[in-house]
Amino acid sequence: MAGGELQRLSAQADMLPIMRTHGGLMPSRELRQLQTTLRQEIADGVVKDARIEIATHVTMKAMDSVADVDAHRRALAGDDSTLNALLAQVEMNHVQSVGRIQRGTLF
Repeated sequence: MAGGELQRLSAQADMLPIMRTHGGLMPSRELRQLQTTLRQEIADGVVKDARIEIATHVTMKAMDSVADVDAHRRALAGDDSTLNALLAQVEMNHVQSVGRIQRGTLF
């Protein structure tokens, strides 16, 4: 549920007579708890959105890196199958390093 929808629900709850005390002037304990819970849900959603954006960026960067290294290997090796095999081993080390970085285990 989007933050806008949670804000709408919070405002809607604020208008309910049961959520007010003292002739409808003061927010009830339940309304304050609801508003706190909704604020926390919105904050959690923002953090999750940021994590998804970061993961997307890291994944795309990793893919670009692997593609760049692969293209470089092909350009260097040309038609030399021995050099291609040697460079492929180095490339696989790079792929493994990128995988560890993605998983957060670094090097």
